[in-house]
Amino acid sequence: MNLAIIGYGLVRGREPEFGLLASKNDVRLIGYDRRKKMHESGMIGTEKIEIVYPEIRPAVFLDPIFALRKEYDCSSWIYFTNLEEYLRDRDVVITHELWNFPSFQAAKICKRLRLPLVAVIFETIPKNPAFTLMPPYSRNTRQVMRTAKLFVAQTNKAKSYLRSLGINEESIRVIYPGIDLDLFRPSPKKKNREEVRILFVGNFVQKGLQTVLKAFIELSKKHHNVSLWIAGNGPKRIIDTILFLQKKFPLRYLGTVPHNEMAPIYREADIFCTLSRDVRRLGIKINEEQFGFALVEAMACGLPIVTTDCGAIPEVVGRGNYVIGQGLYGDLIDALSTLANDSGKRETAGNDNRRRAETCFDVKKQSAVLMQQISSWGLKD
Repeated sequence: MNLAIIGYGLVRGREPEFGLLASKNDVRLIGYDRRKKMHESGMIGTEKIEIVYPEIRPAVFLDPIFALRKEYDCSSWIYFTNLEEYLRDRDVVITHELWNFPSFQAAKICKRLRLPLVAVIFETIPKNPAFTLMPPYSRNTRQVMRTAKLFVAQTNKAKSYLRSLGINEESIRVIYPGIDLDLFRPSPKKKNREEVRILFVGNFVQKGLQTVLKAFIELSKKHHNVSLWIAGNGPKRIIDTILFLQKKFPLRYLGTVPHNEMAPIYREADIFCTLSRDVRRLGIKINEEQFGFALVEAMACGLPIVTTDCGAIPEVVGRGNYVIGQGLYGDLIDALSTLANDSGKRETAGNDNRRRAETCFDVKKQSAVLMQQISSWGLKD
């Protein structure tokens, strides 16, 4: 089958899925060259994929997002030049989210060429006003809703979002994304050391690093065997704080680590901690954690999780981990202290997490399910 995949958010964690799709299908990936680097982690293992970077033109006289941020992102007001030529020889077109401009453009072309359109959805906030009430994103949402034949919800929470828009449940399939469980696996050797390593991975602001740092400093005063490893990026002021604290506390800053080099870092850790939080404007929630690939990677490597009840996180990590309320600092300290003190609990939770990853997030299984659904819907008139 000839597939066209259009998307902005095809960055971290999706390489194994695309590689498996390309092993049995002709896959063309169409996106923009964000700062000359659409795929921050590199398309490792996906050499069979044709990656296309069409020229970009603004949807109006300029892209206000680029004018503000000096780079394109998922909310940019942009179209791809000659996109129809890249779709004309495809059997199925796959786009990501309902509200962005490339999805809108693809929907218009698919309707004209009578091509089946599949929309893959991470969004989780029911009737999110940013996309249902605010033009032009609301217009984009309506067009993709009318055109797509199949809606692949990446979580049950994403399905609830789709249902809140009135999309027929028969057109929705919940299919979790998968990761490479051969790469992300527990350490084969037992950790023979007294040090308990807490690992943080991700964007410093979005994932709550400052709160993790505060908790770690308090924790390290009570537990002298606890250390903190940090992999990710964020504002210079936070990096400066990390470098200062490194001189006084058992803290290790790894910087931005390529995705294909992360697995050994997970295996060297004992606890995974990330504290995602809701984003609100004028009291209205406009963003929350939609999945969390780093959480699944840590689970696959056999780590217990300490995290927040933000968005789809409770669904993704399941039971047996420490999912605390946002802002409940005392609960965070209690969870980290409990795991730091009890190797048995760490081992039990880690083993359970590995089994959950094998059941729910094995890329080989999930890609097969995705392809089966796409194939069956793509053949319908």
